[in-house]
Amino acid sequence: AGLREALGSRLQWSTSSSKHSSDTERLRVGFVSFDFKNHPATHILLQVFQNFDPSLVEVFVYALNSYQDTWTEKVKTAVRQYRDVSALGLRDTAELVMEDGIHILVDLMGFSVGERLSLFALKPAPVQVAYMGYPGACMHAES
Repeated sequence: AGLREALGSRLQWSTSSSKHSSDTERLRVGFVSFDFKNHPATHILLQVFQNFDPSLVEVFVYALNSYQDTWTEKVKTAVRQYRDVSALGLRDTAELVMEDGIHILVDLMGFSVGERLSLFALKPAPVQVAYMGYPGACMHAES
């Protein structure tokens, strides 16, 4: 079954991007964080990234911090695309996420230092979730 059938009605497909048009495409998951460096979250996430089946899932990383170290390099080798968005504004970052055709965008920061939750208010991906960085609800309410 194709990606649309697998996710069913939980995913409203964007018609503005041709990257969302194929039933046989891989799932594109984007992760947003300030901490793709020597940080406990990165130590855990690196294993997550390495265990995705690349024939089924494409992993994109959106780094909110331009700082890089050996852990950053490990992340870069484990994902399909590493994007340093630290110098981009909110709208430019949202446009990049949309251009990348991300199906699921994951916030790893919550209300931590360096967060960019306002990016999620622009709804650059059809499914947006919070993971790891903040244990409570932190997404913007529907208006």
